[in-house]
Amino acid sequence: MKCKICGKESETGFNASKGNFVCWECAQNFDLMMCAKCDTIIEDGDPFFESDGEFICVDCAYGRVYGRQEAST
Repeated sequence: MKCKICGKESETGFNASKGNFVCWECAQNFDLMMCAKCDTIIEDGDPFFESDGEFICVDCAYGRVYGRQEAST
């Protein structure tokens, strides 16, 4: 996949909240906000929650998985 930051093609890295991709090297070298539950990088301008010093993306906070609502038990 193509890294949003450096533009290189890479097989290892992280998905970002707006559908982008960030390679492992850039994720290690830049100060990025990552969801503590799903390891998605939270991009600038995207909503998030902070709890006990950890960042949580909106999908995890509301129990959604890839845009679908999880079934409640």
